[in-house]
Amino acid sequence: MNEYWFYGLLLAGMLVIAYLRMKKKQRVYRRMPDREFPEEWRIILEKRVPYYQRLSSAIRKDFEKEIHIFLLNYKIAGADIKVTDLDRILIAAGAVIPTYRLVKWHYKKLELIVVFPERFQIPETDQMASGLVGWGEMEGQLWLSRRALYKGFHIDNDNKNVAIHEFIHLMDMQDGLVDGVLEELMEEADIEPWLQLVADKSKKIGINHVSIREYAKANPAEFLAATGEFYFESPNEMRNAHPKLYRALDKIFNPKANWW
Repeated sequence: MNEYWFYGLLLAGMLVIAYLRMKKKQRVYRRMPDREFPEEWRIILEKRVPYYQRLSSAIRKDFEKEIHIFLLNYKIAGADIKVTDLDRILIAAGAVIPTYRLVKWHYKKLELIVVFPERFQIPETDQMASGLVGWGEMEGQLWLSRRALYKGFHIDNDNKNVAIHEFIHLMDMQDGLVDGVLEELMEEADIEPWLQLVADKSKKIGINHVSIREYAKANPAEFLAATGEFYFESPNEMRNAHPKLYRALDKIFNPKANWW
């Protein structure tokens, strides 16, 4: 009897350890603000973030809170440059914009954001980039060019924003695959129609769909990120020019709208 108890306790202990390890990996670190949103940060949002400018005053408070929470929970470092408040607020805005309408979203696969002054070389390649989500030894990192970051928020009618683009890629990675399917947010019944829509739209980019940039047809992951930029920068234009695509993206990024 004692032997059975021993092995039973041993098995229970192993299960508890396994469970705690799993929970540690899944733990959501949510340091919460213990002070008011700084006025200098609000001024940056008012001057530099068109998405924020379009929000009502009541909703702006919620958006500011999400910006504050993001900055408390994720580290931002400079690559041979000093990170400024402008850098931090624009990066946080790029992270919060695609997740703002979601419930308790947390970037599980993000540990560090690195800011470069200009475009940077992609590790182990000769290619240059303005934004990059890490893989392999770089997993958990997101790299951004400061110049591209500023340009993305300064020009609001080109449907390009490198910060939003890369954070959508990071959302795509959340289920373990970068495949243009946000499985944690999409209904299973919507996945196949979405992929068919991606394929159909990609064939027409540059011909009938000039408002969607060419880069979107590279693969489904880039389609999601590039059209996601379009959706957040010019929602009315997308709604009018690509109503089916708009509805599909709206169901992903603004699910509450589909409950009303």
